[in-house]
Amino acid sequence: MELAAPRGPAPTGQAAALAWMAPWIANVVALGASPRPASEWLELQAFNAAQNGAFAFLTYFSIKLWHRGGISSRLSATLALLVLGNLLGWAVLPDDVWNFSERHGPSAPPWLTQALLITAMASSIALAWFVSVTLASRARWRVAGAGAAIALIVVNHLVLPGDYRGVHLFTCLVAVAALTPALAHDPWARWLHAASAYLARHSRQRTALVVCGALAVAGFIAVAPSGRVQTALLRSQNAPVYGLLARVRGEPQTGFAARDGEWFAARPHGELPAPPRPGFFDDPIVLMLTVDALRADVVSGRYDQQLPTLARLRRESVWFENARAPGTLTKVSVTSVFTCKYFSQQFWSKDHDGLIGVQGDSTLRFPEYLRAARVPTVNFNAIGWLRNGRGIVRGFAEEIRPKDKHKYIPAAPVMDAILKRLAKLRRGPFFLHTHFSDPHDPYDLAARKGTPFERYLGEVALVDQQLERLLDALESQGLADRTIVIVQADHGEAFGEHGSRTHGTTLYDEVLRVPLMFKIPGTPARRITTPVTTMDLGPTILEIFGQAVPASCMGQSLLATLQGGTPRLTRPIAAENRLQQTLVLPNGLKVIYDTRTKTSELYDLGKDPGETQDLSGDTDLLEEPLATLHAFFEAHRYRANGYQPPFIR
Repeated sequence: MELAAPRGPAPTGQAAALAWMAPWIANVVALGASPRPASEWLELQAFNAAQNGAFAFLTYFSIKLWHRGGISSRLSATLALLVLGNLLGWAVLPDDVWNFSERHGPSAPPWLTQALLITAMASSIALAWFVSVTLASRARWRVAGAGAAIALIVVNHLVLPGDYRGVHLFTCLVAVAALTPALAHDPWARWLHAASAYLARHSRQRTALVVCGALAVAGFIAVAPSGRVQTALLRSQNAPVYGLLARVRGEPQTGFAARDGEWFAARPHGELPAPPRPGFFDDPIVLMLTVDALRADVVSGRYDQQLPTLARLRRESVWFENARAPGTLTKVSVTSVFTCKYFSQQFWSKDHDGLIGVQGDSTLRFPEYLRAARVPTVNFNAIGWLRNGRGIVRGFAEEIRPKDKHKYIPAAPVMDAILKRLAKLRRGPFFLHTHFSDPHDPYDLAARKGTPFERYLGEVALVDQQLERLLDALESQGLADRTIVIVQADHGEAFGEHGSRTHGTTLYDEVLRVPLMFKIPGTPARRITTPVTTMDLGPTILEIFGQAVPASCMGQSLLATLQGGTPRLTRPIAAENRLQQTLVLPNGLKVIYDTRTKTSELYDLGKDPGETQDLSGDTDLLEEPLATLHAFFEAHRYRANGYQPPFIR
């Protein structure tokens, strides 16, 4: 076919449709990076092509309709993109930017920060198009604009992995808007003019193209991918609309049929029988030390040289090597440990500043039971919102905020304050809690060079050094013979597993499995492989002090195990955040259910501990685990007229 000489810029509709090839190609590369069966790869790429083909078709026809209206000025197009962008932005971005607004908008109310962020992001489509079309007449700027747009698509794969689909969608739209004017000029204009002229002369081909485009749109909206393919698409940053569509489309749910057993019915009120005597010795001192984002494998032996105190604690403790947290966000996980209830059982609300918390949740925290039993309790508050007034750790008789310039106080000044308080101890029981926040993104306290994991490990080492100070002080002050040291974590941390980083957006084991160690005077060190949950901490600590456990608690005491018995635990191992729920079954199957997209994943942890082979495509195998998960969380969710838990990450 001989190409006609280009007559100025190519039609914008064709250029915009062509621009959707960029995210399509990026996704072809990203989705093809992991080995998978040929049939699955073909299905994955077919749905990837359907997404971008549908977008290309809709963009092309929207622009054609716009031009048919006789309005074609640059200003009118910019205003139209501004309006459409903001309408779409306010539909899909509020959840994505709220968490950032709550955490990083101290100088303004979170709702105002949220509104400004949504408006800025929604308006960026119009801005990107206007700047690009203004500069497109100059070849140098045209190439620079196209390069920036392609770089944005590549970067979209690397930031905010695992969620934030609205943000990823807008990143794609901004890139396409910036790329379109560049593609409307040489060398692409010659090809686009030729294609346009060819279709103008051949009505059958034009009709076939329209039919294919319409089918792509219809298929994209109506047809859901199979389980493993859907999981891969949901993880892809350049396929964000699958996550948004899945919220609307959903999937047929396995029913909420009741399951037999005490843990699949509403928990009773009252208290369980108290242990016949205190757990180990009179006047115990219990130090519950939570280390933020500490992965279970970090203390399993591989990094003993860098973390000698944690290695010592593992060797001298009753070590539960298969412990899981009840959530992958600090706020969710710590609240669950202290209330002994899961996220969906608690009453979450926004306060007058728009901050999400559990101030209105009436569940008694286990320190409140200790306080009622006249056990002195103290919380060393290293994170501002982990204080009595915010409700998460409510009930401490004494609360100490160490003096330091940091918003999240490092371990060293926290330990300074702890050692001063321990020096004042006399006879009598005592409970102390603190949360070390050092090993937390961006990992810049110990070093600013090295890989993210190396810097993370350096921050864990900072906590390790302070734990050494604590153990030395217990010995020198004569407290070691009656002090139980508990080391645990609120959640783990991801470093690229499942395409995710840090925590809070997934429920895979790299962010769920945590260390759990009890260093108990006179108790032989043991390694326990039985799966446990940190929901068991509250009941265990209560029984150590000789107190009864609330019957409503979703964990079980580990006291008998700590005293040398064989673990006999019947409660399910579950975890939850606002986005997802998971349940680990006794047979080693682990099911994950996304509460927004209504999609499921299934893994056999015995054969696949890294959770790399999603078995959800086997509907027969999935049915029972998924039904069990639904039954468990349905039996225990918080019920009140009109209550909907606020979105939380």
